[in-house]
Amino acid sequence: MLATLRHADEVLRLAVRRDLCVARWTDTPTPRHFDEIVRAIEEAARAGDRALLLNVVDAPGKLPRFTDELRRAGGAMGARMGPLTAATAHVVLLEGFVGTSVRMFLSTLTLLSRSGGSVSTSATVEDGARWLADQRGRGRGWTPEAILEAYRATR
Repeated sequence: MLATLRHADEVLRLAVRRDLCVARWTDTPTPRHFDEIVRAIEEAARAGDRALLLNVVDAPGKLPRFTDELRRAGGAMGARMGPLTAATAHVVLLEGFVGTSVRMFLSTLTLLSRSGGSVSTSATVEDGARWLADQRGRGRGWTPEAILEAYRATR
């Protein structure tokens, strides 16, 4: 069974399969994108106790714009998603200052969510998929290959 693409625009592509949600960001989000990801996580959480999230930032050559509005909306998104998410693998496919800036933003959202779920950050999708599949008791039978297959639905 393939992942179902739930949202696709120039900034965000979201796929869901069972209790796994895959988000692929290709530019700076807007608050409406945060609403989309919350809906996808809610759908994935309905398929299991709590959802797994592979969150991939893939925007080479783009400088993120983290405004105060975006920070507030991101904090609200984190608070809504926290209780629904068992484990999140952030994958930042950006280097240098831009990659550091994105990792700092994601760390802030993680702190604000207070989810208690496991969180990891990696530099490759393969590493993120492997880590997410290794979350015993949370992985629910997901293999790295199956997670990568779900990620391909967002490409």
